[in-house]
Amino acid sequence: MNDGNPIETVEAPAEILWRCLLEVIEAPERFSKEVTGAEVFARVDGTYGRTVTTELGVRTERIDIDNARRELVFEMIEDSPCAGRIVVRVFENPGVPGMLSILECTIDLAAATKRAAAAISAITDEMRDTIAAVKVAAESVPR
Repeated sequence: MNDGNPIETVEAPAEILWRCLLEVIEAPERFSKEVTGAEVFARVDGTYGRTVTTELGVRTERIDIDNARRELVFEMIEDSPCAGRIVVRVFENPGVPGMLSILECTIDLAAATKRAAAAISAITDEMRDTIAAVKVAAESVPR
């Protein structure tokens, strides 16, 4: 994993990794110690609405799911302390198809206030934890 945008090589097939990543939508607190609660309030055609609670407060996200591309896009909306989005993708490692996958997270958030800057730092930490936990979950699935 690098310091900016988290990326992991995962010893699991891409389909297993993708299924583990989808669990983050409904239960992010299982994957990050920063998250103390979450509620999905909408599910419509591959788009979810949810609130996430952390020490810094509550943020609202829209999550778009692209199963064909194995991509989740988390868009900060409404009362969120910062603006922007996070894109998480699962790739099959071309060198070892079916055995190794790549989990990539691109964080593109903007801060206009000190509170927003703190929120971005916390969200970045949360995503690092989440990516690492999804890796562990995928690698522990029996094959």
